[in-house]
Amino acid sequence: MPSKSCTGSNKADALMLRSQELFHLTCHIQPSKGLLSPVLIVEGVRSSGKTFTLNELRKIVSAQSKWIDLDCRRVYGIRGILQRFLVRILNAELQAILNEYDPALAQQIKDRIELCDGISSFIWTLEVLLEVGSKYFDCYSHIFVLDHIDQMLGNDSPVVLATALARLHEQVPKCDNFCFVFVASSPNSLDLTSLSLPHVFFPAYTYDQLNKVLYLRLMASGWRTKVEESLWKSQDLAKDTGIFFKTLSSLLLESFSFYIGSDVDLAIHAFDRLFPHFVEPIARVGSIVNGVNDPTAVYNANRKLLQSEWAIRDTFVDEGINLENEDTNENRSVESYDITLKAKYIIIAAYLASFTDSRYDLMLFSKTNEVRANSKLHRKIRSNKFSVNSKMLQPQPFPLERLLAILHAIYHEDVPEDDVNSDVLLLTQLNTLASLKLILRATTGDSLTTSLRWKCNVNWTVAKKFADDVGFEIQNYFIE
Repeated sequence: MPSKSCTGSNKADALMLRSQELFHLTCHIQPSKGLLSPVLIVEGVRSSGKTFTLNELRKIVSAQSKWIDLDCRRVYGIRGILQRFLVRILNAELQAILNEYDPALAQQIKDRIELCDGISSFIWTLEVLLEVGSKYFDCYSHIFVLDHIDQMLGNDSPVVLATALARLHEQVPKCDNFCFVFVASSPNSLDLTSLSLPHVFFPAYTYDQLNKVLYLRLMASGWRTKVEESLWKSQDLAKDTGIFFKTLSSLLLESFSFYIGSDVDLAIHAFDRLFPHFVEPIARVGSIVNGVNDPTAVYNANRKLLQSEWAIRDTFVDEGINLENEDTNENRSVESYDITLKAKYIIIAAYLASFTDSRYDLMLFSKTNEVRANSKLHRKIRSNKFSVNSKMLQPQPFPLERLLAILHAIYHEDVPEDDVNSDVLLLTQLNTLASLKLILRATTGDSLTTSLRWKCNVNWTVAKKFADDVGFEIQNYFIE
């Protein structure tokens, strides 16, 4: 697949098609303090050059600003987006300033970032950073780009996030050099009805513009190298390559206009499947011979193939998005999945509390090795031939006190240098896991009881994965 961007003069030609939109963007995104718009909404249909134009603007203002862009299709929910923003803000330069000012405060801020689960905690952390690193923030303007905000993952509403960030400068006056750019494909998807919020609209490409953009994308792709290698007898390589792609882009749009519309990505996908049929005849001859192997002749010879649905995408999954971590399972760190180390131990403790009998807690989780190594008790339990694997049963509800006891036992054994305290931070993590439906509040059906009980809502595969991430042998805690 080719790159989604153009290079060199091709970029300049493509940018000329969006010169008016680029002018409007530069009016609102200024690196100078006091001239930066706090909020900017960029709207337009899919594949209309919004991200490309913003990336080019980034190169213009990058010397005096910190540009933080985020694809909301790759991050889960408001919590993940706010955490990513804080992590990107807290770069090495600002981290050094915090360590010099107060190392304890620097560690507290890092802990707060891990536990950031809403706008309120985001504002608290941001206010501390602005207070301590005021000189740093005065030197640079910060532009936050939320690309594809209308396609945000999870059940959180993008309107809630956009509304909160749009009014952030009212709650935090010191962030006057912050700009939040919301990029959306659906018209009025954010529903921010305010005359004070500027909008930059990107209309759909016309047919001529789409043909030129497709041609520039093809000329900047890896296919150009393959075509040049096939034209080994050509007298004018640059001219023949340009004619090949210009003719082929026109034929492609004419053949699949009913399917492509104004979406360049769909045209690139169709071209990806049809390209070998056009380049192989040229490679056999070494040059383009009119009426024999030129794109029009090959098009007429393969008219049935081009008129069929063979080149049409048969999946709604965006091939440009990879939700999996690039690392392998063996190299994946404990910070994967946007879940902290302590949160993973909470899930492991909840799974053990739901799928192990409380009668054996002393044997399984005792810090005394003699109790845990009692082989007679193990043999007695295993001797029951009618016992069923507990992992195959429904999760059993448990009180919060039992979860905390198991958590202290397994966490202290694996991470002795750290400690888990039953404080506000721990309860905040429990509330976050409950909001993610990883731990559920169990209903007992007894209206007279006042104790709150919980149960784990993950299966064995997920629990085992988290245990492997932190190096915890969870299978050793089941008596089967």
